[in-house]
Amino acid sequence: MTSPSRTRMIFATIIACAWLLSFSSTVQAQVVGSRSKMTIETFVNILSSQGNWHRNEQWGWVWQPRNAPPWWRPYASGSWIATKDFGMVWHSYESFGWAVYHYGRWVHQPDEGWFWVPDTEWGPGWVSWRAGNGYVGWAPMPPKSPGDFGVSVEAGCSTPPQSWLFVPENQLLTANVIHVTLPVPRNVNLIGHTDCETRYVLEGGVRTDRSIPQDVLERAAHGYPFRPVQMVESPSVPLNNPGSTALLLFAPVISGHMPLNRDLSGTNQTLIDPSQTPFPPAVQAEHRRMLENYHHAELARMHQMQVDDLQRPPLPGMSREQLAAWHRAEHAQYTSMIQGQRRQLDNDHQDHYENEPTGSDTDDAGDGSS
Repeated sequence: MTSPSRTRMIFATIIACAWLLSFSSTVQAQVVGSRSKMTIETFVNILSSQGNWHRNEQWGWVWQPRNAPPWWRPYASGSWIATKDFGMVWHSYESFGWAVYHYGRWVHQPDEGWFWVPDTEWGPGWVSWRAGNGYVGWAPMPPKSPGDFGVSVEAGCSTPPQSWLFVPENQLLTANVIHVTLPVPRNVNLIGHTDCETRYVLEGGVRTDRSIPQDVLERAAHGYPFRPVQMVESPSVPLNNPGSTALLLFAPVISGHMPLNRDLSGTNQTLIDPSQTPFPPAVQAEHRRMLENYHHAELARMHQMQVDDLQRPPLPGMSREQLAAWHRAEHAQYTSMIQGQRRQLDNDHQDHYENEPTGSDTDDAGDGSS
């Protein structure tokens, strides 16, 4: 005859097994729907309506969002979503985000700004990660080499300070992180006080971002951080579904390939930058005014943060001398940043004046993209 204690143990075991089976089925049901299919030609043509393609000497055909200001950067306007199946997924608030943040990589050149190098492998967000001392940061993961960027994952964090975006750890999962990112000049200090956490693994044939430890995600979410995923068939589906907590994800399987020297002009003339007309002087003046207003606002934000540092230092136990050194480094980084953005704007205006409208010639077309 079974004792009461043994009966309770058997009952507890049954309950535990049932919970595990229920949890397993919940995890397996995290992704609803299937990935649609698309050719590289359709993929490229869709982006031509939202940005400009031009031939880069090192990377071949590259893309930039149209009329992006000099301070624009990738992986800034959107949210990080923690999922069971794909890890950290970047949920962009930009109409082209479904493509350029999940396929291919980004490169920054001082006189040209950010441009995107296309590829066909989907990923939850191709970034490097840093974390530590209460901060989390990410930066676009650059291509490893021309023609070899989607199949290999660069696990390092060697991108320069101005490429990073940092947030306090507890704000990583904020609805729109652009509102809580720290001033870019602070990166020069935070990089030295955070550790590289980049870790992508291949799960079910898909690159999954397992970089951020679960305890960090739980603190950022104030509890269970993971959201289910629902695949959709069009990038035009609204970003948020009011009736669901699921992340709506358009992640088509892209067929075909993008040769380094592919001739794009023969299939779609809009792939060549159509905006080669000169900027009128009034437009140039307005662009400069907008840039200086941005610099003024960022300087004020950084100054206020430095004032707050006197009451609560960025790191525990930081001395006044160490804090002063932090602030000096940030001012130097800020000066370098604004000089680079002014040069970029000047070069953009110069390109519009020097480049004549082109026909079907593809070698130099589009060099004046914004």
